Amino acid sequence: LDLRFNKGVKGTIHDILPSLPKLLKLGLSNTKVTGSLSEITNAGALLEVLWLASTEITGTFQDLAPISQNIMELSLNHTCISGRIADLTVVAPKLEKLGLRKTQVVGTLAEIFSFAPGLQVLTLNGSDGISGSIMDIIDDCNTLEELRCKSTSVVSTSMEDLAHFKSANPQCKTLEVQEEGINWRQRCETAENELASLKAENKRLQEQQLRLEKDE
Repeated sequence: LDLRFNKGVKGTIHDILPSLPKLLKLGLSNTKVTGSLSEITNAGALLEVLWLASTEITGTFQDLAPISQNIMELSLNHTCISGRIADLTVVAPKLEKLGLRKTQVVGTLAEIFSFAPGLQVLTLNGSDGISGSIMDIIDDCNTLEELRCKSTSVVSTSMEDLAHFKSANPQCKTLEVQEEGINWRQRCETAENELASLKAENKRLQEQQLRLEKDE
């Protein structure tokens, strides 16, 4: 049942519940359907694909427990879903795509991969509650093809660590992380040093030109 991007769809999860036990796919993204995540997961244990992005569905990450064994693709982007990942003690062995962009979920990259060890696509941009470092998962994400975690609390990554991560995980073709930047003082010092070098080189060339003119 895919009703995504149909803003004319409204009502509550209760209106959909009768068909949930048999559903393998439920798409409600960008609709006006309301209700709780637990209502969906408790009634639809067989769900393999669940798209709830940009809806008013509420709940916590722990509410995913009933569908953890079968879920393969899950999008909770731009929702009010909250809760701590560490409080969900089950594993989602089949989960390949997880979207937690701009949610209130709290946890670390390591906790996410403990929950879903086979992730291929993980989008976290804008979720301040997500922390950790990509180096924490360097040995645990050999199926990961895409990771987006800018504007989160994931620590900035040095160029050296970034290169190390890419070398260890060549299958990860898309990697959006906050890279370590040079602060303004360093930028100014670098610019001043470059300017001084240019001035010195210019002076040397001028002196060389004067000597050549005298020799002539």
